[in-house]
Amino acid sequence: VSNDGDNWSVGQRQLFCLGRVLLRRNKILMLDEATASIDSATDAILQGVIRKQFISCTVITIAHRVATVTDSDRVMVLSYGMLY
Repeated sequence: VSNDGDNWSVGQRQLFCLGRVLLRRNKILMLDEATASIDSATDAILQGVIRKQFISCTVITIAHRVATVTDSDRVMVLSYGMLY
């Protein structure tokens, strides 16, 4: 691994960061396009892990894909500066 993970892809860096979060067991998890740079098969696996491992946590997710937030308790839509 080079300095700052420069020789890793963005997807690899995202997975590494999520692994760190799993080990820390934080009560709040904030994800900003956490699966944007990984393939759809890995995305599906990761979404399952997030739903299972963070069931007792507050998870705030910023996402463009609807499938990423379909199991959420609350969904807010921001469009042209308006919150729906």
